[in-house]
Amino acid sequence: FMAALLTGDNPNRNFKRKDSLVEHLEACQRKKIVVEQPNVNASRSEFSVTGDCIQFGLSAIKGCSQTAAEGIARERDARGLFKDIFDLCKRVDPMTLGRSSLESLIRAGALDCLRARRAQYMAVIDKALQGGAAAAKDKRSGQMSLFDDIEEENSPSSVSLPDVAEFPDKERLAMEKEVLGYYLSSHPLAAYERLLKSFCTHNSLTARGLSNRSEVWMGGVISSIKLAHTRNPKPGKPSKYANFDLEDLEGIVRSIAWPDTYEKFAQHIQPDAIVLIRGRIDKRGEDEINLLVDDVVPIQEADQKF
Repeated sequence: FMAALLTGDNPNRNFKRKDSLVEHLEACQRKKIVVEQPNVNASRSEFSVTGDCIQFGLSAIKGCSQTAAEGIARERDARGLFKDIFDLCKRVDPMTLGRSSLESLIRAGALDCLRARRAQYMAVIDKALQGGAAAAKDKRSGQMSLFDDIEEENSPSSVSLPDVAEFPDKERLAMEKEVLGYYLSSHPLAAYERLLKSFCTHNSLTARGLSNRSEVWMGGVISSIKLAHTRNPKPGKPSKYANFDLEDLEGIVRSIAWPDTYEKFAQHIQPDAIVLIRGRIDKRGEDEINLLVDDVVPIQEADQKF
């Protein structure tokens, strides 16, 4: 049932804000239902069930087309697991698996099962795609024989991976968030969990039960920043303000820094910044709230501030 529910969320994905697919993934976590990470050697185009686990659907990855996802699953079913990125590109038609889809699969961790670092895959993506294009051209011209197929299946990849370091944790997590809509391998706030518990009065979940205009301290990662100007600013007064998401370990709260506040703390209101915010709850409904920002403290300054 949950796999079908997740598959039904695919067409309406929203990667800029927390969407229903991510909410259902969190529901699976609460129900102790394991959702495996994307995997070119196990996942299908849609969410599917293997034993007691749900396999992540490749077409739910931003930038990975349904055609590419179906082509990967079809080739794997026909000829077995993929050995490496070069094997993947040679076996799946390049008209099906293009650069955009392959990059998204790497960013999402779908090639982790091939036992190399994501930075290594990104470093050889051009070579892998060129090898796939050359193999497709040979097949179309009839140059590959039965013996070529046998030799290819039993020989290791002809191109080795460069010995490059993995992406820094922050960059890797940002890639995951971009193409999956959530953090897969960890969360940028995991290292600051103690500080958040020490200095925050509420989180995105508990704040929803507060009354209008209640003052809170909340912490999280800033994302989805949108800048705008007030319609009728007073002469000599700032007009630019910011709307942004404050994401913590429990969810997201839409936040607003009005002109005076934004002018004062603009240097801290940046994408992926981890901050503590003092603000007031603006109740929009029984569960919907905004956070009106009054003070912004970078997480690195929290110990000194408090």
